[in-house]
Amino acid sequence: QERYRKRYVSVPASVLTELRDIPSVSGEVIWLKQLKRQLDTHEKRVEAVLGEKWQERYNTGQQLAQLIARFATKLDPKPIIEQWVTEANSLPQFDTESFIFSVDKGISGTHMSLKVNFDDKYVTLFKEMRRLTALGIRIHKGTLIAQRAIQNNRIDVQLTFDSIDVKRRYPVSVKLKEAVSIFTRTCQQIERSITTDTNTTTANGPTTTASNTTTNTDSSVILSMMPELFKLVDEHKKLCQRQIVKGADRRWSTPDRLLNEYVDTLAKYAIDLQDGTQK
Repeated sequence: QERYRKRYVSVPASVLTELRDIPSVSGEVIWLKQLKRQLDTHEKRVEAVLGEKWQERYNTGQQLAQLIARFATKLDPKPIIEQWVTEANSLPQFDTESFIFSVDKGISGTHMSLKVNFDDKYVTLFKEMRRLTALGIRIHKGTLIAQRAIQNNRIDVQLTFDSIDVKRRYPVSVKLKEAVSIFTRTCQQIERSITTDTNTTTANGPTTTASNTTTNTDSSVILSMMPELFKLVDEHKKLCQRQIVKGADRRWSTPDRLLNEYVDTLAKYAIDLQDGTQK
């Protein structure tokens, strides 16, 4: 009984589904279906031992049948799906005329960062729709806030949210976010490296002891290479920056071919910058 009383967020399965990139609603529906199958198996075992109409033939049969029915009601995924439908329909429609980039000024307004203008809620919505559809839940574009028709245990729901544009832009948004993440992370790494190298050189200062002769020689070689390395990294960084500037007027309504070409180029420049930094 204890297994059926636990909430989804408190079971190890919730962590496992998250690691597998399964969104929360779909993960809970999968978990409930598994528990329902286990409950049905237990009920069949009781019937195999006690025989047919065991609910009526034994004093405790009716109580056990009622208990099983209550558990089965709690394992019904329809209320969870209906709540998800309501939340999904509360999302604003995806604006294809919005720019692909936005600038986040933070709480204080002094630290700015580049963001991809694609809300993670849309990403989660798309993942949920894909998973729920795979689970046999039919999702329709409709005008009703939430409607379900139960026919042969089939669940039909209608969304006012039009996910067609989200579905089209989801793959390119993921790649664009990854490119921006690589660029931002690499720039931060470059700044830390410059600060560390400067502090190390200042702290060590000139040394003339015999034990440090080899170290000083190696340091001199590295220092002589630094201008070339910085120049190489700077070239890659400028390519990324120029490509980002080119995307300032790009919108999600940009034709697929042009948008994909732009994102592919930015991703290539970002990876080249990362590789150049690691040399």
